[in-house]
Amino acid sequence: MSMTAGLQNATPQQRALAQRALAKLGYYQGADDGAVSQSLGQAIQSYQKDRGLAANGTLSPELLQTFANVSR
Repeated sequence: MSMTAGLQNATPQQRALAQRALAKLGYYQGADDGAVSQSLGQAIQSYQKDRGLAANGTLSPELLQTFANVSR
């Protein structure tokens, strides 16, 4: 599976939320433009791996909720 495959089903708003949260947490450097990118996929996988989650790069509902809490 490519690094960006897990991002295809997320909306641009969900991807931008993940970008903002991951930037705040130090995993992502880049624009919060909601675009599918290799760097966003890698940031999600790194975040998942560091927390003992399945590092699949997919924006699950649980992950999106966590990112919503971080972005507040």
